[in-house]
Amino acid sequence: MLPHNPSMERYHRQIILPEIGIEGQKKLEDSAVFVKAQSVESCALLLYYLAAAGIGILNCDFAEEHGLSSLIKQIGALNSGVKIQAVPAGLKNLPGDAAVRVVQGSPQYLAQSHDQPNGQWMPLIIAANRGWQGWFQVIKRPDDQGAVLPRPDHQTSIGHNMPDGGAESTFSSNLLGALAAVEVVKILLGLENCTAYGLEFDLFTMRFARYEGRKACPISIASPFLSTEIPGASPGYITTADTHQLAQSQVVVVGSGGLGSPVLYTLAQAGVGTIALVDYDRVDISNLNRQILHSETRLGLPKIDSAEIFLRELNPDLNLIKHNTSLTKDNALDIISACDVLVDCVDNLSTRYLINEACALLNKPLVEAGVNGFEGIATTIMAARSTCYQCLFPARSALDCNAKYGPEGILGPVAGVLGTIQGCEACKCLTKTGTILFDSILAYDALEAQFEIFHTEKDPDCPICAKR
Repeated sequence: MLPHNPSMERYHRQIILPEIGIEGQKKLEDSAVFVKAQSVESCALLLYYLAAAGIGILNCDFAEEHGLSSLIKQIGALNSGVKIQAVPAGLKNLPGDAAVRVVQGSPQYLAQSHDQPNGQWMPLIIAANRGWQGWFQVIKRPDDQGAVLPRPDHQTSIGHNMPDGGAESTFSSNLLGALAAVEVVKILLGLENCTAYGLEFDLFTMRFARYEGRKACPISIASPFLSTEIPGASPGYITTADTHQLAQSQVVVVGSGGLGSPVLYTLAQAGVGTIALVDYDRVDISNLNRQILHSETRLGLPKIDSAEIFLRELNPDLNLIKHNTSLTKDNALDIISACDVLVDCVDNLSTRYLINEACALLNKPLVEAGVNGFEGIATTIMAARSTCYQCLFPARSALDCNAKYGPEGILGPVAGVLGTIQGCEACKCLTKTGTILFDSILAYDALEAQFEIFHTEKDPDCPICAKR
């Protein structure tokens, strides 16, 4: 039985994980992490999740500091027990002994980031993205660093000024931030035995490749397009027309908790014009190890109001429609009918089946996800053409449809990974861009840093979608 320690209530969902426990949580709180990033925006999600997880000290070095004061304020409100501070560029002696270093930015920025603070080696996570693609590499031995980080040369100097993508870079950057936060926790707690490993991904094609050993940044990320074509008009990029489509679209998000927070964060950043948020709950301290839209300063506030405060600062142009209610059979069709896509972020099984039925009846795309501990899954459903939730999980009669999932443990940034993917899937549905997870389940194992995609088949006898 856990001791009654008010300061640990916020981490309860982490502490009950056997891989973390009370001692592991104390280790996180006593740890310091050094984050070196190209911009505040590019690594904000990483810092939110490190703070939510309870990392004691966050030392940051940003090449571009726009938005820094706002970020420090937000993180202080999310977790007053975390000390976040910007350190002068090139500072060799950091306040606190950093146990992990994270360097995130473009390959050209990484090429300039070989310095070691405090003059000593520490485990290193390198993260880079361009467009829909991202890559991270974990290094625990100093000899491996030179083989992975690009070196400054003429080509990277030219590429530094090349234009990057738009919304698609938001998706890859946010996913990298959540993934890197998971890896930081694993390193601090000794949950990863490999001395070097990494992951490449492409959210346009939904390709994920985990590898062991050291590997240089992929050419597709390291070498920007050196052409005279108009950026954004190239295949695989969000075009001006796509951006306009996002701005004209409405997405219903049911739930603003562990999954809903990164979904809302990603949709608002990507420029979705209207979000209808459905949530009846209030902010509780035990939410804050994963629900990054909320804060200690808004405890007891309805989550829709707390989320609105955060989202208004992130995107002042966002049109937010608030439904301070649970989704029921009496209101579901009215709430969902006006939307273009629905994103399900609930932890209630009966509501999941209700949403599935309503979306099938109204022929609306549905983006689903679930998380538990260090694992999660995601899928996208269009009942007229793909497997639906009932097809995937038919044992409905055996469920207590009035009960939530039990108080399962969860590492906050794992929800960040799945929620970011949900936000990306929703935007791909809106713009009809890229490979969408129809008839597929994406499974994420955080302990192994592994993604797998399993193909599914429609149930010909499904009572919800078989005749649609």
